[in-house]
Amino acid sequence: MDVEKIGANDARHREHLMAPARQLTSSASLKGKEVEGNRLRRVKRLVARASLRLSRKKAN
Repeated sequence: MDVEKIGANDARHREHLMAPARQLTSSASLKGKEVEGNRLRRVKRLVARASLRLSRKKAN
């Protein structure tokens, strides 16, 4: 067997083994961004609610 052919098979095998790990990490980073977006939305909502309460107190 050629050394080059063995090397090419090793590289393909390694790529095949790494594919699931790569999918997991990209999925995790997407979920992280999603969580970050939800957290930001929640904080904005809380700030809006608090400022509304403060403006109502000032009006009374």
